[in-house]
Amino acid sequence: MMPEVLKVSEKPGLGIEPALSYLPWVSRDEVSALEEKVNEVKGSLKEVLSTLASTDFRVKELENFRNSLENRISSLSKELDGVKAVLENVAPIAFVSKLIGTWKGMTCSWVVENVCTAWKLSSEVANEIKEYFGDAALVKVNGDWRLAVKSVPHICAFCPLYKPKNGISAEDGKA
Repeated sequence: MMPEVLKVSEKPGLGIEPALSYLPWVSRDEVSALEEKVNEVKGSLKEVLSTLASTDFRVKELENFRNSLENRISSLSKELDGVKAVLENVAPIAFVSKLIGTWKGMTCSWVVENVCTAWKLSSEVANEIKEYFGDAALVKVNGDWRLAVKSVPHICAFCPLYKPKNGISAEDGKA
């Protein structure tokens, strides 16, 4: 049995009606199936195009983010170079102050068993010293915060209360 052939007056929706009169072997069912497949492909194509548009937008967002990160890294690198330059200048000063402070800590009459008895530090000052130098920088003696001299000798280097032990003179200093 031969499938039913479409007539020109019947419109399957693909715009191929005039051609059907020349194709008597094409049935209405075949055209409907073809129309379904075409509509499926159109739907899939719309999804793909939508996904591509979304992906293209996302790629541009990622490129912008990458550029932003590269700029931030470059900026941080310049800042780091500046910090390195400062540290290179501070390092010798820190070395010398530690050297002087160590000597002063060993020869100061205010230092008793590694504790500076010249200074009584407030809790606020003690907390700041802890932030900078850690807990080992301080000792609590009879309720008062005091410096642990060996942990922070560079503080001794700048101490205006330095008083040499009896019999200590500048000639006794060894580095």
